[in-house]
Amino acid sequence: MYRQTMLTVGLGAVLALLTARADEKANLKVDPGLWEVTSQAKVGGDMQIPDEAMANMTPEQRARLQQAVQGMIANAQQQHVFRQCMTTIVRNTAAELVVRNECAGESNSHTVTAQFKALDRHHVNGTTDVVGSLNGKSMSMHGTMDAKWLSADCGSVKDSQRVR
Repeated sequence: MYRQTMLTVGLGAVLALLTARADEKANLKVDPGLWEVTSQAKVGGDMQIPDEAMANMTPEQRARLQQAVQGMIANAQQQHVFRQCMTTIVRNTAAELVVRNECAGESNSHTVTAQFKALDRHHVNGTTDVVGSLNGKSMSMHGTMDAKWLSADCGSVKDSQRVR
């Protein structure tokens, strides 16, 4: 399982990115400013490494694997060409935002379902489920996110920075 905590400026900016293709503004009522976002993800599918294999790896092998996974995550964040994508706002209220994004290319496809709930103006939690394929190999990912508002003043944080 992958886990990280980030400080991010304006959780609303992240939510706006999710709804950008649907030409609809996110209605989730949260305060602007500095947010601490803790997320974790579990990956499965054809590309998954069994727990037994992980247990038998040396620390050096695990470190190389972690570097490779971080490279894959960075690659996933790069722009990919898809022939057809459709973003659907499933629910968009002051308390909940649910977005579904489906894309298909010649040898790849993915479906992302993201759900965010504003518990109040200073606390948001959410889940992200991704199912995808690339060259006949499938992968799934389930992620959770907890965010808490820290301050209206973002201090020295300009975009986001990893805390741990």
